[in-house]
Amino acid sequence: MNSIDLSNNALSGDVPGGLTNLSTLGTLNLSINHLTGKIPKNIGQLQRLETLDLSRNQLSGPIPAGMASLTFLNHLNLSDNNLSGRIPTGNQLQALDDPSIYRDNPALCGRPITA
Repeated sequence: MNSIDLSNNALSGDVPGGLTNLSTLGTLNLSINHLTGKIPKNIGQLQRLETLDLSRNQLSGPIPAGMASLTFLNHLNLSDNNLSGRIPTGNQLQALDDPSIYRDNPALCGRPITA
C-alpha cells in the first residue's frame, strides 16, 4: 500500500499504531477528523513516507523525535492540534521550516515557531 487518505471522515480515537507497520507507505492523510491522543512514537518506522498530514484534529503531546528520521518527507502538516513541547530537529525536519506546518499548536516551542 502506498497511500492512505482518510481525511474528513469524522474518525475519532487514537491514531492507529498499526499504521507504522506499513513500511512502504508514501502518503498518510488523516486530516480534518476528531483524532485524539498522541502521534505514535514509532512513526519514524515509515521510512518511505513522503507526505504526512495530521492537521485539524485534537492530537496532543510531543512530536515524536523519531519523526526526524523520515528522510523522504517533503510535505508535513501538523497544524490545528494541541501538540506541545519542543519541535524535533535534525535531518528532514530541518528542511521543513515553514511555520504553517505547526500553526495553532500554542504549546509547541523551538524552531521554526520562534524564528
